[in-house]
Amino acid sequence: LGELKSIKKVTIGCLQNENSWIFLPLEVKILASVKGKEYTEIGRIGNKHIAQESGNGHNEIAINISNATARYLKIVA
Repeated sequence: LGELKSIKKVTIGCLQNENSWIFLPLEVKILASVKGKEYTEIGRIGNKHIAQESGNGHNEIAINISNATARYLKIVA
């Protein structure tokens, strides 16, 4: 992020095209770091909360964060 910033929400865009075997993630984890070496999990959303609708298109997945400060983020889907 270039500098330390307060993180309150992370939103990612995901494509879905079941005919091409492109599916939404079952889980998304957000990890944060101040120096880019050690990361701590600050948010997670599981498959119960990700809309698993059939079809094609672009979907946004939003994860609310409880007041974290970070310079680097890792997103694992």
